[in-house]
Amino acid sequence: MHLRMHRYLSDILFEYENLEVRQYLLYIGESKCSMKNHIIKKNLNYDYAIIDMRDIPCEALLSSNDPSAVVLSILCDFEDRDKQIVVNTILKRLKELSDEREYKNYLKMVNVLSTNRNLEDEVKEGVKMLSVDIEKTPFYQIAEERGIEKGKLIVANQMLTLNMSLDTISNVTGLSIKELKTLTTSL
Repeated sequence: MHLRMHRYLSDILFEYENLEVRQYLLYIGESKCSMKNHIIKKNLNYDYAIIDMRDIPCEALLSSNDPSAVVLSILCDFEDRDKQIVVNTILKRLKELSDEREYKNYLKMVNVLSTNRNLEDEVKEGVKMLSVDIEKTPFYQIAEERGIEKGKLIVANQMLTLNMSLDTISNVTGLSIKELKTLTTSL
């Protein structure tokens, strides 16, 4: 890689001779980086910086509003955080920052990069979790039913204060006459 980087520098300087260039190689490999970052020969002293993604805390990229940066956070240091929680957070952030078509493209990128960190199972699980239709979960349905019931009671109370008949209130709210009579005694 060190020879290739030197060639890249030569190509850049061939086109932009007066340009001040500092090169960086972003390493995303599966194992810890061990490649050379310099060439030292008689009449040649060349080097470039290597940034190993494993040395960057994932929060640095995860908090970005740029979905491409969020994708790269899958390669970063999760520190002591649970892998599944971090992967779920990455997927959730991508969903927040992109539309459906873009999300699918970013998800493909995350899938590919996850293989460098052996996180394929976590990505698969995270995608499953995010694809659950929240409206079909039991807790949501219970909360929705309670919300509807509460709404009916509020409407019934308002109608009772307007002295409307129990039959009319029952027809509008769907509450039984017995339920309405209980409600009137609590007013």
